[in-house]
Amino acid sequence: MALLSQAWGWLSRPFRASHVPLNTAAHTRAAGADASMDVNVPKLGRSCTGSEFVQRVCQVADAVLAHHVKGRNRVDYTAVANSDAFVNWKAIAFQLQSLQLSQLSHDETMALFINVYNMATVHAIIHLGGDRFSGVLTVPKFWSTYGYLIGDHFFSLDDMEHGILRCNRAHPSSKRRTFWPTSDPRVAFLPTRFDHRIHFALVCGAR
Repeated sequence: MALLSQAWGWLSRPFRASHVPLNTAAHTRAAGADASMDVNVPKLGRSCTGSEFVQRVCQVADAVLAHHVKGRNRVDYTAVANSDAFVNWKAIAFQLQSLQLSQLSHDETMALFINVYNMATVHAIIHLGGDRFSGVLTVPKFWSTYGYLIGDHFFSLDDMEHGILRCNRAHPSSKRRTFWPTSDPRVAFLPTRFDHRIHFALVCGAR
């Protein structure tokens, strides 16, 4: 349970963005693009497996925002983009495409995707202009467009939240499941149980 506790152990304290472990990879896709299209991540020839890698993801992600929050809970995206921690995260993020998701436990899967979702949001906002960006609500299909290549599959922000972390429950806007149970191979990576606390651990980027 150590990894999962790290992912949302801050819930007993007043919310600050720096309390949320975050992660960022370097893969985005344009709306309508092939879900497996690798825009800017070189394909790696080795695999990353097990709790040691997930622990490293959590640690590096947490360091990204540990010292880059303005006021109570506003991210200083300019500071994050220019930080050594963000450089370190991008190096870790390259390895996500070689992660063997099938080998992760329930807690490892939850900790990984909480972190990856949050940092995918931060990375996308930086990509779109950071502190000069007008907000995610001004970008059509923001949550279904931006995401990362993890293992052999692309996961958008919607895929991560509603497909993985919400155990493929119906999307609140479409009322449809994110992954089609009989044809989407990503259903193999669903957690074994749904935990409502994930809603307190995710950063959606809305202002």
